[in-house]
Amino acid sequence: MSFKTIILCLFVINFHRCLFLTIESNFYQEEPCAQTYGYCVLENECPKGLTSESRTLCSSQQNQGAVCCTNISQNDVNCYQLHNDCRSNCPQNLNLGTRGCPENQVCCSLV
Repeated sequence: MSFKTIILCLFVINFHRCLFLTIESNFYQEEPCAQTYGYCVLENECPKGLTSESRTLCSSQQNQGAVCCTNISQNDVNCYQLHNDCRSNCPQNLNLGTRGCPENQVCCSLV
């Protein structure tokens, strides 16, 4: 195995790990979870461990794999998790970017 192959393998492994930490689930925030300053995400999207209580705070979406994660930043969650909406047209002052939105749509703040 050449040195270039080893470097490439390390890059692919690290790149995959970085992609895996991105929050891409589109669960909405449920009130019990929001009261703990958490977000409803998939368990593998939560960087630290969960308590038994946090596993039940997204009860309406629990059957889809949602758990309440309290140790992620608002900057890491997507449009739907922040109670906004993905739209093809959005006024510039309400445009929050594209995180979690389908292609050709942006996250539009719902005020």
